[in-house]
Amino acid sequence: MRETRILRLDGNIVAASFAPRGERLLVASNNGRVGLYDRSGDAVARLPRQPALTEAGLEPRREDLRGPAD
Repeated sequence: MRETRILRLDGNIVAASFAPRGERLLVASNNGRVGLYDRSGDAVARLPRQPALTEAGLEPRREDLRGPAD
């Protein structure tokens, strides 16, 4: 396996989570930025900025953001 793309999201990456079938990658940074990427590394969505994040994850049927309140 080799690096094929570098994802830039600002801040320090605190979480990265693949969808169950690997078709999407959710990346979250400590400054509340969240990005959703496809297999080729292209941004599918830039989700609304959140409070400072410590974790984020994808559920099998929908994208699920979990922040400090959860």
